[in-house]
Amino acid sequence: MPVTMRALFLLLLLALAFAGTGNAETSIVGDGTGAGGTGPAPATGPDLSSLNIRLSSRAIRPPDEVVKKAVSLEGIRVARPVTGEPTRAVILEDDARQRVLVLSLAPDQANSGEGRIQAYLLVDINLESRLPQLIACSNQRRCAEDRTPGVGGLGCVAFCLVETLRP
Repeated sequence: MPVTMRALFLLLLLALAFAGTGNAETSIVGDGTGAGGTGPAPATGPDLSSLNIRLSSRAIRPPDEVVKKAVSLEGIRVARPVTGEPTRAVILEDDARQRVLVLSLAPDQANSGEGRIQAYLLVDINLESRLPQLIACSNQRRCAEDRTPGVGGLGCVAFCLVETLRP
């Protein structure tokens, strides 16, 4: 019982420490400018050295006004998980919660959990020049065959993308 009280006390202290930070999330997809995002954009742009991955079981199409460019990831296939809902979209963001891109299964493939992947770039990055490295990583990790829930399929491609974008 004393361990539980200590844990609750620590959680309360953490909650109080972060209560006034103003980092409440208002939208799933934002460009970090405050318009549907999480506040002002950092002056230097996103930190590609430390990207976080958010998974969604719903396909996501960001609003056109925040999409800098849409790229079809031809040559990369994903597997449907053995059990549970497939991951249909992935959001990559930096530690300041500035969204970098959204990976989503193409609308005609969203229900099957397999198929073409669309990348919606929310910041100016050159993904096309990194496609060969991304395809090689997804082939090496066997994303087209990895049916592990969460980390297989589209999650697998997201891990490859994080490695590929790292400076």
